[in-house]
Amino acid sequence: MPGQRLHDGDLLSLTLRGDGPAHVYIVHTSQVEPSAVLIPRATESAPQLQPGVPLRVPGQDWFHVTGV
Repeated sequence: MPGQRLHDGDLLSLTLRGDGPAHVYIVHTSQVEPSAVLIPRATESAPQLQPGVPLRVPGQDWFHVTGV
């Protein structure tokens, strides 16, 4: 829910919308760890956002929150 804090063990997905086509990249950044590309995964191409069409990432899967 908007405004809620994330906790270790939470599951997270994002629903993105846009006015124009775009390739989607999601990068995890941390003050103590190197940055890591979450989307696209190494074996996949970047998802494409189409105008007016919601895009859920990561697909039917979830991000698992750790280290909060």
